[in-house]
Amino acid sequence: MADRLEPVNILDALADTESWLNWTRSFGPLSGHDAKLGEPRPRYVTASFCYGCNLGPTQTSRSLAGLDRRQIAWVKGAAHHRAEIG
Repeated sequence: MADRLEPVNILDALADTESWLNWTRSFGPLSGHDAKLGEPRPRYVTASFCYGCNLGPTQTSRSLAGLDRRQIAWVKGAAHHRAEIG
């Protein structure tokens, strides 16, 4: 079975699952207001990859073109997980 499986990019897998499940809906400022990010969903997926793989923003920015380490770190600092109570 492993011979028949095609390699999948982890970011593609995260983006696909986000598209299907909308799991980033739980991300955002603790205040509950809309995020002030230009495109929050791709940035949340990138931040999830970054910190989920324990890479950190500097190493992630080296691997992904078009992103600066400060952009990735800012997502973590500004966008916190909102837990739904109730």
